[in-house]
Amino acid sequence: MGLILFGLYFWWQLNHTTAQPSALIGASAIALFFLTAGIGPILRDLASGSVMMAEQWYGVGDHVRLEPFADLQGVVERVTLRSTRIRGLNGEIIWVNNQNIQGVRIAPRGIRTIALELFVTNRQAGEQLIDDTNARLPVGSLLLVSPLAIIEIAQVGDSLWQITAVGETAPGREWLIEKSAVELIQHLDEQLPKSVLAHGPLARYADKEAEKRFKRTITNARKKPVKRKIVTRPRRPLVGN
Repeated sequence: MGLILFGLYFWWQLNHTTAQPSALIGASAIALFFLTAGIGPILRDLASGSVMMAEQWYGVGDHVRLEPFADLQGVVERVTLRSTRIRGLNGEIIWVNNQNIQGVRIAPRGIRTIALELFVTNRQAGEQLIDDTNARLPVGSLLLVSPLAIIEIAQVGDSLWQITAVGETAPGREWLIEKSAVELIQHLDEQLPKSVLAHGPLARYADKEAEKRFKRTITNARKKPVKRKIVTRPRRPLVGN
């Protein structure tokens, strides 16, 4: 509204020959200020959107979490040079100006992969705990995408086995495995005539690609010799000498 008023004022000054030159200059400066203030945010949005598209930060269909917003996450529905439209897990549609996006977290394949580590004193009973837990967890595209599957069983001691089970959830539903599945396993173990759970379950992220990258990093770090600097300290004189 202010820009329109100053535009009218500038037009009036321009069409009246009796107006002072200083008034024309002042009106031009004020109009330019408001014009820059109005167009500046749009230009910043366009510049940010152009860079993000050129670097391919994300695309339609990706599940993202935008920084610095704490709870702003969902599936990208539309991307333009000026804004991004996201649909949250609760169905809300969220519009975000591109200049306000400082960083993006993208869920690989749109899911979260979580592993549970169980230490049990009876192998068969431990496997049955996983099966009974799966029967009590909700499965769906917005819930537990893939039920817990045992991928490794290793005997780590006398009558002690480590069972690794991996499941997949929708982003934001990690609590189905990290909390609900853990509590279910502990509850089912308490119902047994003799408890078989020695330790755990311990929940952790289990992305295969991330594990490969970190394994490579650790391997490369071990190849480099660590140079240790020996610091010599001057001897202190003995008391009494």
